[in-house]
Amino acid sequence: MGLMKLLLILSALFFQAGLFAKSYNSKTLKTKDYEEMRAILNEYVRSSQSSISQGEGDDIAVLKLKKALKILLMRPDTDAIKSSLIVILQNEIIQYRSFMSVLQEVVEEALNGLKSKQSRFAYQASLLYIVENALSYLQSINNKESNATLNSIKQAKLKISKGLYNYLLLEMGRGRTASPSRLADKILRARLKELKEQERKRAKEEKKAMKVKKKKRRPSAIKTEDQNENTIKPNVKIDL
Repeated sequence: MGLMKLLLILSALFFQAGLFAKSYNSKTLKTKDYEEMRAILNEYVRSSQSSISQGEGDDIAVLKLKKALKILLMRPDTDAIKSSLIVILQNEIIQYRSFMSVLQEVVEEALNGLKSKQSRFAYQASLLYIVENALSYLQSINNKESNATLNSIKQAKLKISKGLYNYLLLEMGRGRTASPSRLADKILRARLKELKEQERKRAKEEKKAMKVKKKKRRPSAIKTEDQNENTIKPNVKIDL
């Protein structure tokens, strides 16, 4: 291995160590504006691109982008900047993996952390924001992958403990907090109801179309002379 290549690898390792040593949570992130959040995400994007150029493989690149997605989702989206920033990560991730599969992994990890209830309330709050922001994003996407992640949130049966509620109230300025599991269930129920309504309408239209088709196939009735007043009777002369 050449000296220059070794120096480049060591430089990249030091950069990554500094990058991943940074600790973020919802409380620290809520004060950051659009430009600050974009700068944080761009660091991870550049690091993931550097991994590819150095031949570290897609998995390492995705791991770094996944970390960036967690940071974005744990930030309280009170100013609605998530939808524009998430596109940056989405465009990077889909070069290596399905974005929805990575999002589902992030949500699953957050759900497992919340269900364990062994971490500090600051960390639990950050995990809760990840699930809530993912839920908000998935609400506008109705497909198989989205429904699978929503079902995972529903099946988790999350409950907001009194300690976590007090932390959210005192440290994050939040009032009553609904369980993401209940919200996911509500979304899935609404989608199921909409699907059944669409199937009912489709069945009604198909039934109507079949009636029209059968009607067209019926032979038209043959009118007799008495039924048709406009029929011209032949003038036949009989010689006796």
